[in-house]
Amino acid sequence: MKKKRLVPLTEKPRQHTYWTGFITTTLTLLHSASLSFSGTANAMEVFHQQKKIDRAPAVETCIQWEMKLGLHKLTRTKEAADDWIWIPDHVVSKGSHKCLVVLGVRMSSLLKKDDLTVAFEDVEPLGIVPMKISNGGDCKLNCVNAI
Repeated sequence: MKKKRLVPLTEKPRQHTYWTGFITTTLTLLHSASLSFSGTANAMEVFHQQKKIDRAPAVETCIQWEMKLGLHKLTRTKEAADDWIWIPDHVVSKGSHKCLVVLGVRMSSLLKKDDLTVAFEDVEPLGIVPMKISNGGDCKLNCVNAI
């Protein structure tokens, strides 16, 4: 398997128009400043109008970057540990299926904090499972399989 090269903040990832630092700034506005996709695109447009950047991303571009980051977090190898805290939730059903989303937080990362507050950076997506039948046993099995 070919090893992936990390792209410096001043370079553009392969097949991207924007450089890495720009994408990082946009995602930081989404996560740290708690802006919506529209709010983030509008904030970047303000930077564009002030001539600090040469162009601003569209709302759809911000959504695509967030989806790519989410897919990466979902599919990357998770650290094997016995202190995962599961946060299961069912998304509203469409047709005959419900979607079980399993998020995880490491207890060790929470214990390092003074107040045990869960932050965005602490949460890992562990699995997304479509389910026809949703009961406690099936949910627990899918939580275990997600790790």
